[in-house]
Amino acid sequence: ALRPSCGWLPAAGLSQAFSTTDSHGRSALRLAVDGRHWACVQPLIEASCDLRSLSEDLHSPLTAALERGGPAAETVLGASTRLSEEARRVASDLSTLLAEHQGSAAGQ
Repeated sequence: ALRPSCGWLPAAGLSQAFSTTDSHGRSALRLAVDGRHWACVQPLIEASCDLRSLSEDLHSPLTAALERGGPAAETVLGASTRLSEEARRVASDLSTLLAEHQGSAAGQ
């Protein structure tokens, strides 16, 4: 993915671009998570896309990744520098529990 060598400049208007949503209120980061475009997720987080912005289905990019589990959760949690170590641990545990629950529900 393309990244500027000197960081993102505020004048570039990235916060406005990244806060734009589709017709269902999903941000670029949420679309990347939903589409499993892991190579795009980390640069979007590094460019300050909001992990907690809710779409119409009341899921954020963070909750969508945790619900998806596996590489989604690992990618989002690994790329987010704004989450404390404790928050990452709790989110990782939650993702594991959700994956186990979904696996047991699919087996019924």
